[in-house]
Amino acid sequence: MPEQFLKIESCGPVEIDCKRANLPFTLRSTCKCGEEVVVDLADDQYLSYPVVGGEDELCKMEGLEPEKVHFYCQECDSEWSFRVRLAMTMTVVP
Repeated sequence: MPEQFLKIESCGPVEIDCKRANLPFTLRSTCKCGEEVVVDLADDQYLSYPVVGGEDELCKMEGLEPEKVHFYCQECDSEWSFRVRLAMTMTVVP
């Protein structure tokens, strides 16, 4: 009997239909003043209609923009942000 195989293919970038996605991620960034700033996506912020997967060019063609995560340093009153996109994996388990 031949072995069975499973081929998993991505269908490209997908927007999750969720207005406020609180996710179990803690993001840390160091301010220019040296202060570490922590953003907890489970409590402090959320991603709004996050995009999963895809390269920048393909996402632009689909009209999907990456999310921005905003940081604020109370020590020196600075603000900055990072563009983020979720990645999703699927694996076969025994």
